[in-house]
Amino acid sequence: MPVIQGRTRQQLRQSIGYNLGALTAATVTSNGSTTTLIDNLVRGGDDSQNGKWIYYTTSGSNSEKVTRVSDYVQSSTTMTLSPALAASTAADDTYEIWDDAYSPSIINEFINQAIIDATGHAYDPVEKLDLHGDGHTARFDIPSGLSMISRVDYRAAIDAVDVHDCESTFDEKTDGDFTQSLDTEDRKSGSSSLKFVIAVGASAGDFVTDSITSLD
Repeated sequence: MPVIQGRTRQQLRQSIGYNLGALTAATVTSNGSTTTLIDNLVRGGDDSQNGKWIYYTTSGSNSEKVTRVSDYVQSSTTMTLSPALAASTAADDTYEIWDDAYSPSIINEFINQAIIDATGHAYDPVEKLDLHGDGHTARFDIPSGLSMISRVDYRAAIDAVDVHDCESTFDEKTDGDFTQSLDTEDRKSGSSSLKFVIAVGASAGDFVTDSITSLD
């Protein structure tokens, strides 16, 4: 991939939260449960965290899960969560705590919309026309020169003329350094495809030809 200026979704979301003054990136300090989270660095009296959003950023079952604080006890720095998470909270898990006015799910959606709006403006548009399906090939590697894909087009129908379906061996001239066979596994058309094995001794002027009489 080309080197571009870019940031992860988490970095973008946290930048938005910091600019709003609505986010604290934090770390769990003690093991809890699926409905409790303990963070000794959280400040404020009882119920001061009630209603705030919790967004989990540690990979695993809780990754990107969103829940809310239904109760906070200052003496134990324990937040009660609702709805429950998929797994128990554990020491050193990372999470974000958002003010109740700013749902992290909505912030993520704003980021999605911004990316869509930027498409075609923030990147120089490039078309790749050399990747073609054929009824058999359905998977392609993304070309290294592309930073993102905004659209995939397809032709519903084409006009074409078959010059040679390469379903049979060439019979006009075959140099001794070439061996022909039919491959029934890797094929593009019909029941087989023509396979060449080229010997080490092949050199300039060695070739294989076929007489095509159906076309000029």
